[in-house]
Amino acid sequence: MLKPESIADEVIQELRKAPEADSIGDYDFRKLFKNMIVINRDKLLFVIGSADMSKVPLNPYSLIPHFNGTYQRKERSMTYLTQFGIYINK
Repeated sequence: MLKPESIADEVIQELRKAPEADSIGDYDFRKLFKNMIVINRDKLLFVIGSADMSKVPLNPYSLIPHFNGTYQRKERSMTYLTQFGIYINK
């Protein structure tokens, strides 16, 4: 069994590999979106650990991420800041 820290590192490395918008069509998003909760368009929560998602509370605002980060994305002439977190499902 992998340690949660190892899985979190894999998610972070995968986020860093995300392509620029002009080449995003070739990217395999299943690597990142396997267990992800979209809170809103500017906030994402990646769930790692146990594959049993029934243990995750239904209210995403009650989940406290173990790691938080941000990244910028550019759409046309606007730059947006997206927050993401990693929640360890025990």
